[in-house]
Amino acid sequence: MKTKLPLILLALAFSFLTIHAVAQDSGDVSGATVEQTSDASQGSAMSEETDSLLEGLLPTQEITVLELLKTTGVFFYPLAFFSIWMVYLVIANFLIVQEMRLVPRGLQRKVMDCLHNGMVRDAEELVAHRGDLLSQMLQSGLTKRGMEPSIIETAMEGSVSRDLTSLRNRIRRLADIGNLAPMVGLLGTVWGMIRVFQGVSEDTTSLVMNWSSILANGVAQAMVTTVAGLLIGIPSLFFYYYFRNKLANVVGHLESVGTEFAVLLSGRRGDQ
Repeated sequence: MKTKLPLILLALAFSFLTIHAVAQDSGDVSGATVEQTSDASQGSAMSEETDSLLEGLLPTQEITVLELLKTTGVFFYPLAFFSIWMVYLVIANFLIVQEMRLVPRGLQRKVMDCLHNGMVRDAEELVAHRGDLLSQMLQSGLTKRGMEPSIIETAMEGSVSRDLTSLRNRIRRLADIGNLAPMVGLLGTVWGMIRVFQGVSEDTTSLVMNWSSILANGVAQAMVTTVAGLLIGIPSLFFYYYFRNKLANVVGHLESVGTEFAVLLSGRRGDQ
């Protein structure tokens, strides 16, 4: 019995120490869990606070086209002017730069038949009081009939040179818009980016928030002017080349017709 008593006491002491160590470890784990839960709660609160602050600075819904255009500021007015001017020039050139309007083939055949048959008076009546390029050219050529073909051809070319210059200038305005509109848009973008960077540098709260998102949003809005300038400039250049080629075809047709009529008129020595 005496031998077993120390062993019993030793077992009880070991059991007490083991229970105490386990209890202490459980307390440490519980404390760490509480601390982690507290840290997570604080982090969640800070995240919610940051999100609420960002919601006031970043757009939470889709932006309409009109709202985007408003972000261009004073650059909206020159871009709007260029767009209206471009539409006007495109419509005007579509209505005016037409080969059938400037060089009517039906009139060309009738005048040619009259000259072949020696009916100069009828040819003069056909082209009188008409505003197309062919009629103006033939009116000038008929006044020089009987002269050298080179003289008649020079007179006919001079009679339509002013109108051709006016047509070329109207078409060239599209090229001017195509070059200026993107430059104005680029200027608006640079100006907007300068304002965004200045705003970020002056805003101390941007250092603790997601300032990169704010910066990206501001730059995106500033680049609207470049997009607007390109949307005006690209169609302007497209229609410039389109109408320029159409007018070149009209001029080529006029030159061939003028040479043919100059030969016919040079052989006429008076009214018949």
